[in-house]
Amino acid sequence: MAKSVCQEAESRLPFAKTYAILFVSKEREVPPMAEQAKRPAVDRNSPEYQQSLYRSGRTVLIGVVILTVVNLGLLLFSSDTYLLCSVSVPYFLTVLGQIMDETRFTTSYTVTALVISVVVLALYVLCWALSKKRPGWLTAGLVLFCVDTVALVIFAFTLTGSPFSFFTDFAFHVLLIVELAMAVRANKKLKAMQASSPVTPEGYRGTTPDL
Repeated sequence: MAKSVCQEAESRLPFAKTYAILFVSKEREVPPMAEQAKRPAVDRNSPEYQQSLYRSGRTVLIGVVILTVVNLGLLLFSSDTYLLCSVSVPYFLTVLGQIMDETRFTTSYTVTALVISVVVLALYVLCWALSKKRPGWLTAGLVLFCVDTVALVIFAFTLTGSPFSFFTDFAFHVLLIVELAMAVRANKKLKAMQASSPVTPEGYRGTTPDL
């Protein structure tokens, strides 16, 4: 039974599908060389640059949620397309739910998997929404995605016979973790800049704008 589930899973999981649409936030897009030459050098220690890194991290967080929702829709409609840079746990759970339902002629497992998926994605959305005012929530989002990456590795090595076929997914998970970690680090730098900013004559200490 376990072997048949693994074989069935291999035919549905991402490496057997067509990869499409890579998520890249606009703040980090690389302009043409001619346009780069016209632009002044970016001060990587400036508050503006750190703010752009933080915004990029928040965009990544909500972006993976959107792509995951699309992936689940494609899976439910039996599409062979799989979007990279998404959350893995909801996808794997739904695949397993579909397999269990087919062997038992029911839909309860898929429905349960989708409910769990909604809860997981809701946590990401909560982290994204609250991180606008409370940067600590972006750190929580980073932790969630790290846990998802560990789960991806476990799923790939236990449910499939070709775990290294998930190399592309592994690589993009690591890239997104780096992106989120850079955003968390940028917020720490912004706090340090705020703490060292001079006090105005009115006694107001300069702060960074809302992100």
